[in-house]
Amino acid sequence: MEIIKLKIEDVERYNIDIRIMLKQSYEKSFPEKSFDAASFFTRVQSLKAYMADGKAIVYGIKNKERLAGFVWFFEKDNQGYNLIHINHFVVHEDFRRVGVGKVLWDAVEGYATKKGIDEIELLVTKNNKDAVNFYDKRNFQVERLVMKKRL
Repeated sequence: MEIIKLKIEDVERYNIDIRIMLKQSYEKSFPEKSFDAASFFTRVQSLKAYMADGKAIVYGIKNKERLAGFVWFFEKDNQGYNLIHINHFVVHEDFRRVGVGKVLWDAVEGYATKKGIDEIELLVTKNNKDAVNFYDKRNFQVERLVMKKRL
């Protein structure tokens, strides 16, 4: 397996893999909902637009001709300190628990260290226990809670 910084042409090449992983991620995080395949196509188109504008950084793990996982993030200034917001961090279910997430995480932290980033933030759904445990092991802390009332 090889880690790469994805370019727009890589996103086009791995378009199907990325859409599959996004679908897997959303289904794991929101098991009570159903998702339209077109929404993942739109999400990939948005990713390419953000990359074209220099607003998205994407690292991926290649395994032969497949993309085994990717992390999509961007930098932002938050009242005087720089942070990275992770938009999507996804490992294909065929490649979970073999170190793909760790390699992607190391790439994000390496990038943050080089750039002098103060903080990394993300959103995770509380019922996605695997993801919550992954971030707990990396010393993430809950700072805000999103509360909802279903009607």
